[in-house]
Parts: sequence; C-alpha cells; structure tokens
Amino acid sequence: MTQLLNLILGAVLALLSATFLDWRKRQREKEEAAGHLGVLVLTQLDRFISQCAAVAGDDGTAHGHPAGRMENGEEYYSAQNKEPVLELDQLKVEWRSISPNTMYAIHRIPIQLTEIESFLSFEADQEGPPYDGWISLRQEKYAGLGVAVAALSEQLRAETKLPEVTDRQWKPEEFLEERYASLLKRRKEREEAQSAWIAGLSPPSPNTPEE
Repeated sequence: MTQLLNLILGAVLALLSATFLDWRKRQREKEEAAGHLGVLVLTQLDRFISQCAAVAGDDGTAHGHPAGRMENGEEYYSAQNKEPVLELDQLKVEWRSISPNTMYAIHRIPIQLTEIESFLSFEADQEGPPYDGWISLRQEKYAGLGVAVAALSEQLRAETKLPEVTDRQWKPEEFLEERYASLLKRRKEREEAQSAWIAGLSPPSPNTPEE
C-alpha cells in the first residue's frame, strides 16, 4: 500500500513539475515576444508622437506671414507639416504577447487618423479663406491625439518591461501637453467671444422693459 502511494505521489509530482516547466517556458517565450514587439512598436509610436508635435506647432505661417497666397494676392494660412503616419502592417511581431486592450488601442490609431482627416476636410469646406480657425483646429486635433498616444506608449513600455529613454534633448510629450492645453483654452475663448457677439445681435425680448 505504501509503495503504491509513493508511486502515485511520484507520478503526481512529475506531472506537476512538467506542467510548471512547460508553463514557465511559454511565459518566457511570451515575455521575449513582448520585448521584441515593444522595441519595434515603441519606435513607431515615438516617431508618430514627434510628427503630432510638428503638426501641433504648425500655425500655417512662413516667416511670420500666412504661408498661402491666392492668385489675387490674398494671403491664407496653409499647413506646412504633413499629417502623422503610423504603419503597423509591416511589423513582424506577436501581437498576442500584449494585453487585448493595449493591442486594440494601438490598432485604433489609424482609424483615429482617418476620423480626424475627415473632420478637418469638412471644416475646411465650411470655413473658407483665410483658414485661421481651421489651422488652429488642426493643431488641436493632432495635439490631442499625440497626448493620447504618448500615454499609450508609456502603457506599452510598462507592459513590455522596457526602460524609459532618459537621454533625449527634447521631449515632444511635454510640448504636446502644453500645446494642447493652450489650444483648448484658445478655442474656449473664441467660442465665448462668438457667443457674446451673437447675443449682442439678438433683439431684446418682448418681456424686457425698454430703458
């Protein structure tokens, strides 16, 4: 009886040991795949964030004047920096090595870009020259996206256990945060001024006594 119990116990321990070793091997492979993904995707995100910062700082001017000029000589604000681009299809990485939420957020970025482009195209058609409001809105949209992607980048860095880069001369994330806050404040002030102007054009209410 004792010998049988020993045999059963030995078999159970052997099975548990094999299961643990197999689990540990798969965990190690997943961590290595996540590290590889982190290196490739983070470099893409870093480049994308810098591109967002370039657009956020693009006020449509050249040498202090509106960059565009019509045939009749009228000046208008014209974008000088191209829209950010994020190419994920060519990356040979194991996406399942990171969490589904992070994976989804990364793959949503190209969709967000398309949404912003469509929105700005509509706004440009509505506004017309000199496009100063459109340029400001363009800065705001890409600044906001850059801030969101910067936060996502830090989330991915933590998840893939990659160290933070500390030797950079310039941090576009900080610029984007400051720029985004400034642009939101500017838009709020512009909307308040517009509302006050419209209110001033409205006729007095019939119930309002005339002075």
